[in-house]
Amino acid sequence: MRHNVFAIRVVNRSFRLDADVDGGCDSQFYNAHHHTFIFSDATNIRVGVGGAYYIISRSLGLEICGAIGVPLFLSQTFSVTLYSFGLAESLAIVWPGVPVQKVTFVIVIAVGLLALSGAKKTLKTQVPIMILIAISLVALTTGAIIRSWGKPFTMFSASGEIGFWAGFAIFFPAVTGVMAGLGLSGDLRNPGRAIPLGSISGVLTGFAIYMLVPVILALGASASELQQDTMIWLKIAPLGAILILPAMWGAIFSSAVGFPCLEHQGPCRHLPWIVLRRRNLPKKPVTGRNLLQE
Repeated sequence: MRHNVFAIRVVNRSFRLDADVDGGCDSQFYNAHHHTFIFSDATNIRVGVGGAYYIISRSLGLEICGAIGVPLFLSQTFSVTLYSFGLAESLAIVWPGVPVQKVTFVIVIAVGLLALSGAKKTLKTQVPIMILIAISLVALTTGAIIRSWGKPFTMFSASGEIGFWAGFAIFFPAVTGVMAGLGLSGDLRNPGRAIPLGSISGVLTGFAIYMLVPVILALGASASELQQDTMIWLKIAPLGAILILPAMWGAIFSSAVGFPCLEHQGPCRHLPWIVLRRRNLPKKPVTGRNLLQE
């Protein structure tokens, strides 16, 4: 098993180094390769409660997973605050004087209460959000076709550039939501099959959408409009803000509730509890004096 996993990683690492793509595509390839590592482990071991933490502990050992367990939890916890800030700031589109900090506090409390209500209720909110996003994409496509009808296609004309890391940062979050799927490992009937199948479907779907949206935007607006107006979607899509803004807010809120709702599925499923249960943390603070005594 270890030889097969190593071969997969070498092939994927070589493919990434040889790929001559921009920051956006490269970030997608990076995520796809990261998921390939997960799939190779998930299909060769019995996946239990803990999601990514469980897989890491089985593939890299307790020492490594113990070192990243707490940072992993903290990074995911802080992401709730960041998503809440993003949602509060986006309200400025319709509420210019929005008190961002106060609204963020309310959103964080709402996310916490929703998570405590149970994962089943929380996950049910994902379906209408997905429908809103699908409607917004259809509206964008329809508006772009109408605006571009009879006009020359100028997508490939040069009009300014962005750096590699700017493009990478824009596209990188597209499929980082794979962690939410991994968090369900303790509730899946067959996680060894469901995790690779569901994750790769999400990766491919996200990649397709992220590659098609720039083309659609180029159909519906000129290069100068795309550079100057970050909310050009509202002008391209029919009914503009009515169809686009609810989908945008729903997507941000969905990202915010994704982690805490999975962390409160049931007893002993919290990542901190799993870390402590596996006894990967020292019982007393580690100091230089302790190390010298040992």
